[in-house]
Amino acid sequence: MIKTISKKIKEAGNKREIVLTKFYEIINRSFGNFKLIKLKSKGEDILRDFGKSSYSYAQANITNATLNHVPRLFLEAIGFGVIIFIITYMVWKTEENISNALPIVSMFVLALYRLMPSVNRIMTSYNQILYFRKSLDIVHSDLMYDNENLGSQPATFEDEIIIKNLAFEYENNVNVLNSINLTIKKGTKIAFIGESGSGKSTLVDIIIGLYKPINGAIYIDDVNLNNANIKDWRKKVGYIPQNVYLFDGTVAENVAFGNSFFRLKS
Repeated sequence: MIKTISKKIKEAGNKREIVLTKFYEIINRSFGNFKLIKLKSKGEDILRDFGKSSYSYAQANITNATLNHVPRLFLEAIGFGVIIFIITYMVWKTEENISNALPIVSMFVLALYRLMPSVNRIMTSYNQILYFRKSLDIVHSDLMYDNENLGSQPATFEDEIIIKNLAFEYENNVNVLNSINLTIKKGTKIAFIGESGSGKSTLVDIIIGLYKPINGAIYIDDVNLNNANIKDWRKKVGYIPQNVYLFDGTVAENVAFGNSFFRLKS
């Protein structure tokens, strides 16, 4: 059962994770670009892709639901088949009345009857774990990250920000930034201009302390920006993201964002 049925259920679970990702991607893309889809009359293409993902998702669920019943039927057939074989063998071997052995056989039949539901529940639960294992792996990988151990040293900024040989990558051996050297004087205005995906936002996120470079360093007035002072450095940064998300609250609360001395009094 583990090498055959459970293996197929695991494969169906992996397929479910792939098509479900595509399923929600199509939904988000459709609602996010609803006007453009209507203007370009591309609704049929979206429906076709959505239909394929829905069908594949349904097929994975059907496979799981169907194969989950196989262990119960298989084990019951094997168990009672063995009992029937034993009784038949005893009749053939002794060729006489087997009434004396029936109490023992009945005891084993009763034990088998009581054990079958537990074995079936174990197999069903095991197969369900295999089916949803891929989803659990994704959640686990997202949650298992190193917590920041930040110090409380001050980060003063009086003169300049110096970036030396900075490099960064989201994936191993795929550099987004490489050998960046830059000096930003206090009070100056600077703009990062380039093609989409060239690393402009990433560089800004590194400077304000949201990401950490894999190589190189950032110096604030000749002081290395590290875990000891990055917490205080972040407090000094004013940041307006590209995509603004408003918190559930008043305009004043969104502007202040936890700074009580900025809140407007009614």
